[in-house]
Amino acid sequence: MPKGERRGRPWEPEDDAQLAKYVDRFGPKWPQISKLIRRSENATRNHWHDYVKPKARRLARVTAPPGSRPPGPPPGMRPRTLTGVAGPVTDRPPMDPSGPDEPRITNYGESLVVQIGGPLDPSEPVGGSAPAEAGPYPSDHQLFEVLKNSPKSLTELSRLFDRSTDTIAKRLDTLQVEGWYLVRDEDQFSVPTSLRPQIIPEVSTLADVKGRDIRIAIGSDLHAGSAWSQPTAYDRFRRIAYEEYGCRVFLSPGDTHAGIYGYKGQDQDLIPACRPVSRDSSASATMNQVWLANKYTRPMEGAVTYILGGNHDWFHVTANGHDPVRILCSQRDDMIYCGYDMVTLPLTEDANVRMWHPSGGMPYARSYRLQKGLESQAYADLRAAIAKNRTPKVSALIAGHLHMAIVVPLLPIIGVHPGCFEGQSNYLKRKGLTPDIGGTILTFRLTDAGQIQRVGWDFFPFDEIENDWKNWPVPPEQSNPFESDEVRVLFSFHEKPAAPPAETATAPECVTVGGTRVPGESGPEYVGGR
Repeated sequence: MPKGERRGRPWEPEDDAQLAKYVDRFGPKWPQISKLIRRSENATRNHWHDYVKPKARRLARVTAPPGSRPPGPPPGMRPRTLTGVAGPVTDRPPMDPSGPDEPRITNYGESLVVQIGGPLDPSEPVGGSAPAEAGPYPSDHQLFEVLKNSPKSLTELSRLFDRSTDTIAKRLDTLQVEGWYLVRDEDQFSVPTSLRPQIIPEVSTLADVKGRDIRIAIGSDLHAGSAWSQPTAYDRFRRIAYEEYGCRVFLSPGDTHAGIYGYKGQDQDLIPACRPVSRDSSASATMNQVWLANKYTRPMEGAVTYILGGNHDWFHVTANGHDPVRILCSQRDDMIYCGYDMVTLPLTEDANVRMWHPSGGMPYARSYRLQKGLESQAYADLRAAIAKNRTPKVSALIAGHLHMAIVVPLLPIIGVHPGCFEGQSNYLKRKGLTPDIGGTILTFRLTDAGQIQRVGWDFFPFDEIENDWKNWPVPPEQSNPFESDEVRVLFSFHEKPAAPPAETATAPECVTVGGTRVPGESGPEYVGGR
């Protein structure tokens, strides 16, 4: 019990205001607060939870008009949050040593708030939002953290961020246009990072002319933004396929972008401009990787690229809600967004081409994953044919992700791993894996009836170019507030309320005998306990 406390001393209104002030300033640090108000730690904590905090909430409910939201802070007052709903308390100004106004406690934004008198600095945010120069409140990252796998209505978001429903709705519309993976279910909004979108592109057939050879070029796993990406080989392969083989259809079965926060140590595999500085600003890294993928994939007249999203592309969605594949395809007329994981494209009316981005690591047998995928596709095609009383369609399965080149002809189905365009990254080195850098061209010989008569497989290998990303344009690096030549204030010290004086005592008289102090002479003065 602190010195000077009177057991059973009643709590006065001034004591409640002082307690609220210290909880707002220091948080629930009961040992420190109990010394300042000269009461026991248990008494301080229990009085806060049993009386002061419930009283503030009851007062807010009683004083609020019927059917209205809890009142916000009065003009010129800055809210102080004590629970995490409206955001943390940051950059609070020092308190007046002579004693601030009596704290007023209210329920603001469904969060307990203590308001301390004093002018509101217009450069500081309200309700624990991001700094003014960082953008509007709530920020994109704040919205993402709230909506991630947790559906919310406009009313709930409005109360949570203390903004009108119209403002929230406009922000969500803007974010969806900018490339957010935002799902609307009646009046509920969410970013379901565990549910990847499945898209059926609007395409009649890939082969418009029957009775001739049709060539399709496949360039997989570009990993734009990776320091090991091979854009020169990727561009060269596309040029060869377009100019020498007459390919006008290009397929990309996943991992066009390197991703962020995908695995431990991934930052070391990314170029500096594509490394996220923090999760709050990770959207900049996403847009830089989209910028690189756009530069690496040069447009060619009459050519169309069908892009499927993979697990590395999805890393961006789980980090900040932005779908990089959708953003990339929205910027280009020659790219078609095919969703994630798997998509079936009609080659002719009687044959399909299916892109697939499997999960998991490299199997012991190189063809194992492809064989299982072919079996699954064969069963699916057979069930569909039986249901419609038709002959099963001949299909080609093109699988990315595993960074290897292999063909498995299980006629009438053919399976292909087309290779990749990323070198041996640090992750692959740790796994002891060597990628097959290159692309694949499939040649389909079609009959007059539109069925596949013959399939040709050509793989174009390329040598790895170290730091090939330096041979291409690079987006500007993100500003890092922790790495700058500018001298700025990182933290400052303010005067604290005077703590109770420590007890001062004099050590008993002692002398040193054989290196041991024993009673006898005056010892040095010491402060506090041992």
